[in-house]
Amino acid sequence: MLHTIDQDDILLQTQFWTMVLLWKQQYLGASMLILNRQSDSLADLSVIELVNMQNCFAQYEMTMKAAFDATMFNYSCLMNHGYQHTPPTPWVHWWIRPRYNSNVNFNGKRFNDTNFGYFYDRETEKLEPSKDFDKAYRLSIVTHFRTTFTSIVED
Repeated sequence: MLHTIDQDDILLQTQFWTMVLLWKQQYLGASMLILNRQSDSLADLSVIELVNMQNCFAQYEMTMKAAFDATMFNYSCLMNHGYQHTPPTPWVHWWIRPRYNSNVNFNGKRFNDTNFGYFYDRETEKLEPSKDFDKAYRLSIVTHFRTTFTSIVED
């Protein structure tokens, strides 16, 4: 799973986890937190990996609120895709969707969370224009995130 990551899409990286910006930005800052080693179960995680995971979530939330005014976050750990192969190749990772109670404009693009306060609607995601941005736009999101994170840590 980690071998497909573009280094420019990495938001945060620790000894145990790598957080990457998703190509699809239906929700500004949508990301994935990936365990740095292959594991097929949350129950397999060590205490240090769990603590580090929580720290990654905290750093991400703090930075997303400061950088883009995110209101709250949806997390899901889905490894279904890993079982679509023979042999199965599940890998612990988390999908993270920042949610916004108002429209957000960033670098000329407008993001509107039409289902705020409700479970994100996959059908609505399919109907709305795809927000599969080019590398330059994704890099602008990553750069803004990293700059904000650095300024928060230094304060």
